[in-house]
Amino acid sequence: MIRALRNPRFWIGILVSIIALVVVARGVDRDEVAEAFRDANYWMLIPAITLAVVSLVTRGYRWRALFHPLRPPVGELFGIMMIGYTVTAVLPLRLGDFARIYLLSRLKGYRTLQVAATIIVERLLDVSTVIVIMACLIPFVPLPYEARVGMGIGLAAVTLIGLAIGISWVRRDAIRRVLARRSNATGGRIWARVEDFSGAAIDGFSVLGSLRATGSAGLLSLLTWLCGGLTMWAMLRAFDLPSSLSAALFILTMSALSMVIPSSPGFVGVYHAVLVEALVTVYDAPRGPAVSFAILTHLVMFLPPVILGVGYLVKEHQIWDALLRWGQSDPKAAPTESSPGSLID
Repeated sequence: MIRALRNPRFWIGILVSIIALVVVARGVDRDEVAEAFRDANYWMLIPAITLAVVSLVTRGYRWRALFHPLRPPVGELFGIMMIGYTVTAVLPLRLGDFARIYLLSRLKGYRTLQVAATIIVERLLDVSTVIVIMACLIPFVPLPYEARVGMGIGLAAVTLIGLAIGISWVRRDAIRRVLARRSNATGGRIWARVEDFSGAAIDGFSVLGSLRATGSAGLLSLLTWLCGGLTMWAMLRAFDLPSSLSAALFILTMSALSMVIPSSPGFVGVYHAVLVEALVTVYDAPRGPAVSFAILTHLVMFLPPVILGVGYLVKEHQIWDALLRWGQSDPKAAPTESSPGSLID
């Protein structure tokens, strides 16, 4: 934690969050915000929270699909995923993915790069789904020019990364032969480690070898983001804001894009500013209810995984102990030992 406080990116994120909070507070009538909270339909929290939890469950099943042909217990993957989200919400530098990689490799016997590869594919699926949603919204939402440009850049980047992963999987045997020849010719430890790490990374992309597993992961991504959109719809209805399905999906994509911007732990400030400005600018919503909506929606989206993550830590003491050891070392350092890419029961 102390090492993280010395990282310039942490302080840049804090500064960006402070600026975002100033933007949110600018020109806001506090009485209007309080009135929006008083008049909100809190019954809509029931479907909103339910759908938010369902989206987390579908994410757990999608992560399991990405481990094909292995079938790790979805409950363990779900618990570790919630711990990762909890770490991202409360610690700087968005270390949640590193925590997931560490815990699975240290406690469950996976190769570090194999787990990292599944998370890379997971992120690509999320970005691709967001871009597809934005593309479908073009006829229904007056997207700003900047959003169209950003969507084009994002689509190009995802396409290039996806092609690189696809080529590495199709040519995996040739890549392994080349690395093996280089390792045997040099007899050096560096090339041997490169061969080992490359093999583990390629194994992490093994889901691409199954059309059924790939299709399942894609459908689960769509279901995850649809649940997120319906959560936004329920929250918009709670504050009597524009609540068409297109509006809910647009606000959802904006919330996803807000997480790309450097910010403090839990995306505080930036998340709120993006949602408020999207509602005010695109839908001409009153600023007071928009601010109230952003505050409560942030809690609905971020509290459930934190509560579930803490609950899993309380239940699984060995994971809590491992997480403490990880926090005392370099959080971004990979475990020194690597083991076969299979689950140790």
